[in-house]
Amino acid sequence: MTDLRCVLGDNISKLRAAKVSAFFRVISPLEDVYYSGARSGISGMTISAEGTWNPSYGQLCMIGCVGLENDINRCNSKISLVIPVILSITQRSILMGTITNIQGTDAFSPLLFEKKVHPSDIWNRYHDYSRSYLSYKYSKIDLANDFWMRSKKFNIRTVVHDLIFKYPSTEDRDNLTLLSSLSSKLSFHVNALPDHNHEHKLPGTLVYFETLTLGKLFGRYWSELTRHDNGELYSGSRDNFAFTDEKLPLNVSAHLTLSGENYGHISKIYLEGLYDQLGGKMYLIGCKEIDFQFQHSERFAYENLNLGSKMDCLIEVMIGYSPETARWLRNPTAKISISSARNAEDPLYFRPIRLKTFLIPYTDNSKEVRFRRNFEELLRVSILLGSISCLFSQLWYMKKNDYVIPFISLLMLTIQVLVYCLPLVMNTTVLIKWSGYHYRSKYPPYKDRSMHFKMLEIIKKSLLLVAVVLALRLCRKVWKSRQRTQSLLSPLDHGPREIRVVFASGIIHMIGVAFILVIRELKIDETMSAAAANHNATDWETILQEHWSVVQDWFLLPQIMGNLIWQIQVKPLSKVYYIGLTLLRFLLRTYDYMRDPVFNPYFHPTETCSSTEVFSRFEKIVIIMISLSFAVIVHVQQSGCNIFKV
Repeated sequence: MTDLRCVLGDNISKLRAAKVSAFFRVISPLEDVYYSGARSGISGMTISAEGTWNPSYGQLCMIGCVGLENDINRCNSKISLVIPVILSITQRSILMGTITNIQGTDAFSPLLFEKKVHPSDIWNRYHDYSRSYLSYKYSKIDLANDFWMRSKKFNIRTVVHDLIFKYPSTEDRDNLTLLSSLSSKLSFHVNALPDHNHEHKLPGTLVYFETLTLGKLFGRYWSELTRHDNGELYSGSRDNFAFTDEKLPLNVSAHLTLSGENYGHISKIYLEGLYDQLGGKMYLIGCKEIDFQFQHSERFAYENLNLGSKMDCLIEVMIGYSPETARWLRNPTAKISISSARNAEDPLYFRPIRLKTFLIPYTDNSKEVRFRRNFEELLRVSILLGSISCLFSQLWYMKKNDYVIPFISLLMLTIQVLVYCLPLVMNTTVLIKWSGYHYRSKYPPYKDRSMHFKMLEIIKKSLLLVAVVLALRLCRKVWKSRQRTQSLLSPLDHGPREIRVVFASGIIHMIGVAFILVIRELKIDETMSAAAANHNATDWETILQEHWSVVQDWFLLPQIMGNLIWQIQVKPLSKVYYIGLTLLRFLLRTYDYMRDPVFNPYFHPTETCSSTEVFSRFEKIVIIMISLSFAVIVHVQQSGCNIFKV
């Protein structure tokens, strides 16, 4: 619709009709919408029309001529345009129109067109219009409240959870600026994967969720644009929002779009419901338009479907947000649940959909990333201090019990030397490599270059140097003690030797690496296509790095093998040493299990990223349990139990 011209009628104060003229141009989907829409020629795809606008009903009625005006027989088009001012869950159009033939001939088929409003249009393109004329009418709040009561579990666990964790919320429900900020936080435009899939290597489906109204807010609020002449702030829509209790959930309406062939039946949903600020969840009732061809192919009666305006409104949607107080462990994501309230035999029924989004970008992401990285560096420093204490304890134990020194595994101590030496020599990660995200972007990985971080680096390297010296001192004592023992023994009695220990431990670790490779290949075959499998082929470097962390967790394995082979009758290790180091590694692994991979705060929301994480959560639990069992086995061996002796 172009070249719109209006001439005000008489007695405009009484809302009399205005005279209107305009051109309507039909553009084929094969044409460029910008160039074709700007054309000025008259053709069979153009209608020149004039008529009257009635502001009382919001309706524009016009008579149009197809093509050239001098052909009187072509002026047989009737155009009716309706501009609603009230939006609802079943009415999201700000313009609806029809073009029909007055004479009733088959000159052209009737045309139906409408302009569906997108939430972003309300606060950008049509901001002044929405502020002055548009309002929203809720009709599904009772159903959403029932959905909330059915889903909410009131028990001690949920109460404690709501008290500890804080979700996106606002303390002042009447402050439009705070409501607008909260509305922006609740909206997202990111990729998502099925909730059971945690690979983060597939592109997934693109999810667009945008709030339209929230509490007293309609659209978005900017104080400099919405301040009235009398200095009072605009208070949003009228008569649709009434709250007396600050603890009640906020009314919300939104728009959800899913891309991808798997979600073609549910690609666009209009939502209305409640947002529980305490639990960080939305309980929404959804409506989706029914495909016209599907309606006639199934040949079912509309009156039996409980539909409004040919829409399926028996859809329940739940959206859960990650807590803001746990961002040092959990990345900002959202879980989406979409289910049909119909019976499985109903033609409109669909299977439940469970999705988990990728990272949701916020304005304060850089602060969260900086805090997490500094916290992890402090954790490394604390673990190093604890490790140094354990090494001192073993040195003191060996000084008091020198007869046990030959029965300490040199391979175990060599692993300890490498644990502290490699980060100094090769500038690799200390103790454990935290998982992160790999991006294909021009932005470099985030690095904290603050003075605080530099001081932590100096302290960390100093502690590594101290740990290396202590671990080397342990190795030197064991080596010299074995040399003295060999000189005192007969040629037939060789004493403790490390060859069989190295061989047995190496076989076990090789089996572990092979098992990991087999699991990876099975996962690739089951979840990825051939192209994706080639792209995500096994990364040997990453596998070896991760298995090196397992070697550190299982540092007691060589000592266990030595105790079995040498038939020890002594207690080679101090309890503080093997129990303390095991608990420190347990602390690292537990944090690694609980945390999400650290992300780049400058990533694009639709950017493809892949996690550097190798082990799944189940595999991490297995690694933790095995390392704890090794400490128990060493304790039993040193307590004189004979069930582990051959």
